[in-house]
Amino acid sequence: TFKVKFNADIARYIKEEELFVRPRMKDFKDGSMLFEVTVNNEKEFIRWILQYGSAAEIVEPKSAREGLKNQLSEWMDIYK
Repeated sequence: TFKVKFNADIARYIKEEELFVRPRMKDFKDGSMLFEVTVNNEKEFIRWILQYGSAAEIVEPKSAREGLKNQLSEWMDIYK
């Protein structure tokens, strides 16, 4: 199960998007949203999340969060 926090700027668009999954969504007072979903294809889901850049934060699972941190670190090395 993934938990992703979307900031207020993107949360409203996520709610309107026709999704390939059935998420549970929890709204926060600041306009951000927690998006919780179980997916079949983790890599495909992470690619979907990446399109939102820093407006999306993987909260769980920790393994996916760490994997993305490692990938971003590798990208930083390339673009020094």
